This record gives sequence, structure tokens and C-alpha cells, in this order.
Amino acid sequence: MRKKTVDALIEMGVPANLSGFHYICDAIEFYAQDESYILSGTTALYKKIAEMHDTTWTRVERCIRTAFEKATTYGNLDSLNKYMTAAQKPTNGNLLACLYLKVKDWG
Repeated sequence: MRKKTVDALIEMGVPANLSGFHYICDAIEFYAQDESYILSGTTALYKKIAEMHDTTWTRVERCIRTAFEKATTYGNLDSLNKYMTAAQKPTNGNLLACLYLKVKDWG
């Protein structure tokens, strides 16, 4: 699952040198292990990722948001449309869930 996620993020144009890139990969792996994270909100997920990286959950949230913003500003729009929602102001949780569902079904 991680390789598919890395490939998708790189294709979308998320810079691999951002902490958010790696946090997104971790989030997708947690979704793969337990899909209830999709429904339970992102705070519990952020806290779990923060524990893994010895940081705060607010930093995890901000880094993920920044990674998605970089992709939408400088990334490949065709790939973004392939993996992400077309919502006007999508939340991190919505973007993560959409990415997970697309990567999970990705051949």
C-alpha cells in the first residue's frame, strides 16, 4: 500500500521532501489496517502518526495540509483529479479518504 501511495503522491506533484508527504503515507497505511479511521475523524489518526514521529498532532495536521496545498498549487492537475475529490474546500480528512479509496482500488 505504501508504494502505491508514494507513486500516487509523486504523480500528483506532492514534494517528497516534505514531512506531510510521509505523514500522508502513514495515514493511508493506518486506513488500510483499520478503515474505521475514515469514519472516526482525523484527530485520532493524527495523534497516532504524531506518536510514531515524536511530534505533535497539530504539526502532523499542518504538514499534511501543506503537502496537499503544494500539490494543488504546483502539482499535476490531471493526476490530482484522478486521486482527489473535486470539492471546493476539501478537508484533510476528505482528501486522505479519497486518496486511500483510489489507491486501494488502483490496479
